[in-house]
Amino acid sequence: VVVDNGTIVGDIIASGTSRLNGITIVNGGEMQGNIIGQHVNGSSGNAMNLGNIDIQSRLQGGITLANGATIESLSLSNGGTITNAVSIGASGSNNQTSILKTITLNGASGINSLVVGSSSDNAGTINSITLGGNSSIGSINVAERGTIANLEIGNASQVGSIGSITNAGKLQNITLNNTSTITNGITNNSGGNIGTIISNTNNGVNNTITNSGTIAKLDIRNVNSGSSGNGGTINYIGDGIVTEEIRVEGGATLSING
Repeated sequence: VVVDNGTIVGDIIASGTSRLNGITIVNGGEMQGNIIGQHVNGSSGNAMNLGNIDIQSRLQGGITLANGATIESLSLSNGGTITNAVSIGASGSNNQTSILKTITLNGASGINSLVVGSSSDNAGTINSITLGGNSSIGSINVAERGTIANLEIGNASQVGSIGSITNAGKLQNITLNNTSTITNGITNNSGGNIGTIISNTNNGVNNTITNSGTIAKLDIRNVNSGSSGNGGTINYIGDGIVTEEIRVEGGATLSING
């Protein structure tokens, strides 16, 4: 499905064992609706696949995967925008897992919100999320049956930002680079599990972690260590535990507030 300087009014729905090779929205094209992979009674739903989704303009709606649906990749660039939520396994039934393999944002693109998994039934998994080029996600919410394997915000030359991250499931790795920020911080709820958080940010960059769950490793690096400059700050709050290691490189700052 290609929207090239045109408009689709309505939803794209893949049901049962449906498969799409991909969806592309470019050159000022707009889709005024939702992209949905959903279960159909009598079908296991495990073969639902929406392929690769490339958004370089505007999706005036959201993306929903439920009951074993898969997206191979979601790429936003050139100011591409999703105005509503991307929901991976937050709805549905039959105890299945919806999968979005990779999300990549560049070129001042943005997603309003990202929801992964549900509290008790359907599950959701995202293998990797990469933000660069002044791109942003308004909020990320990982429920009890949600998993994000890798989340990287910015790199050595590009910046990304997230409004807030709330985790009650599993977030295996989070990396903050350069001047990248999580405006309202990371909240790891009771029962939430975060593997490693790496902060490799610039002087003057402050990010907050509120931990009521479990974090394995907290690694606070100084991106300017080679030039003897200072790095960023992590403000740590909460009664959760860090089970393996806390490391603070010279010039970086860890502030513990209880």
